[in-house]
Amino acid sequence: MRGYIEQVFRAADFLEYGASEQQLVDRVVMNLHPDVLARASFLDRSRSRMDLYRVVGLVEERASVDKERHG
Repeated sequence: MRGYIEQVFRAADFLEYGASEQQLVDRVVMNLHPDVLARASFLDRSRSRMDLYRVVGLVEERASVDKERHG
């Protein structure tokens, strides 16, 4: 997911897209898989790239815990 986030922001820079950071974050969140969104549903709306990375970290942590429990 981190790679995808970076690709979106780099592409927007390269293309001089002109979108705000919030708009790009919203676009990334909108395109996440429903399973990922379900793991992050309790969290506040991400407003920046750093918020998005924090959410990704929490989702990865939850996935790891789930894998250990069911593994």
